[in-house]
Amino acid sequence: SDVSSDKYRSRLPTLVEIATKKCIQNVSRLSDVGTTPFHLVKPILKKMNAKQLDLVEVTSPTIIPESDCLWIELIGKDFPDRPLYDKATSINNTIMPNKSLYFKYSKDRDNFRKDSAERLRNITEKLKLQKLANSIVSVPELLKDPTVRRNRVPSGFSRQYSNPQKNSILNKAKRDIQHRSIMFKNSNQPINKRYDPYDAFK
Repeated sequence: SDVSSDKYRSRLPTLVEIATKKCIQNVSRLSDVGTTPFHLVKPILKKMNAKQLDLVEVTSPTIIPESDCLWIELIGKDFPDRPLYDKATSINNTIMPNKSLYFKYSKDRDNFRKDSAERLRNITEKLKLQKLANSIVSVPELLKDPTVRRNRVPSGFSRQYSNPQKNSILNKAKRDIQHRSIMFKNSNQPINKRYDPYDAFK
């Protein structure tokens, strides 16, 4: 019947709907919409990010300025904490005020990230310098010339005995005295007594 035929036809997608669906499925590959009227490509353009939409506007300028309405949606998506309207931008005699506002927010974000990175580097550098300063310990011995050998003088000795030549003479005299004391240790003879060869038989 005619009624059933109308229902069957209503369930079939149109050619535009089929084409739109296919374009949305492959939206990441689109960079040009040619001279297609804006109202036909609007559902497709709404699926693009800011970088891709900007490229399509360059390659297909016929969608401008109608495409400016898409930028306000991108502002709400990428900058949810920023206002959707800026008076200074709206009176700047631009045909794309929403797009201009988007790129203004984008520039502000980039500058903020650069400033934050610079502050972080400065803080990190200060912490490194502070840590280095706290770890430095004064060691006077490291400042002395390692090629110069210094003789340590034992406590109780006068510095005059640090002379190697004098020490050598003194040690020799001490050894002579010890040698003499050993030789005459068991001798009971007076030093000035006359030698008698028969003392050993007495």
